Amino acid sequence: MNLTHFKALILDLYGTVLDREAGIFEGLRPLVDRLNKDVTQVEALDVYHRHELAQMRDTPTLEHHNLLPVVYKRVADEWHVSAPWAECVAFGLSTRNWPIYGDAPGALQYLKKFYKLIVLSDIDTESFARIKAELPVEFDAVFTAGNVETSTPFSRNLGSAVEMLAACHIEQTEALRIIGGPLPPRGAAIDSGLATCSISRAPAHERHSMDRESGVGADALCFDSMADFVKSHQDALRL
Repeated sequence: MNLTHFKALILDLYGTVLDREAGIFEGLRPLVDRLNKDVTQVEALDVYHRHELAQMRDTPTLEHHNLLPVVYKRVADEWHVSAPWAECVAFGLSTRNWPIYGDAPGALQYLKKFYKLIVLSDIDTESFARIKAELPVEFDAVFTAGNVETSTPFSRNLGSAVEMLAACHIEQTEALRIIGGPLPPRGAAIDSGLATCSISRAPAHERHSMDRESGVGADALCFDSMADFVKSHQDALRL
């Protein structure tokens, strides 16, 4: 997969630009603090991801910021701790506070010189507005939970992004889908015919299971970070 072949990047924000894992763990802190035992970030996130996947299967059309409060309540129930609904709702809005990875702004500035940049994410519109204000680039198209047909645009709702590519005279084979892990299953990204790569900021020994959960095939490229993706692109230019 030669990165210089592509003309557009279809970018998920989670795990690529946004530190989803740190954001979720911070959002779960009220529950963690009520436990009578210590829970590591890895342990808390394992519980969270299990409930998120289950809830997404149960309510696939529920918007992301409405799904998160339900997941929060499920985690609280498993841990046998209280979770007032107002607190659950606050967790659902916490995406707007998730931190941006330090390498992301510079990487996006570089990549904008070579690609159309398209956001395809189930983040809510208000949260994206905050994130966009902190990034030094203008995206060529943005498809969030507020302007696509379902709450999970990566689950077989890539049509809007593909139509945008056609309008820019970019073939589907000239677009690269960038996902971050660990995330919910997204085999649909591959089924759509789009080339896929993964930004996996986890240690190498954890990547195999994470990629399997994310629907990333064995032939998909995996990078350590957005900065690593940029370096690989620079290396490709020298070939």
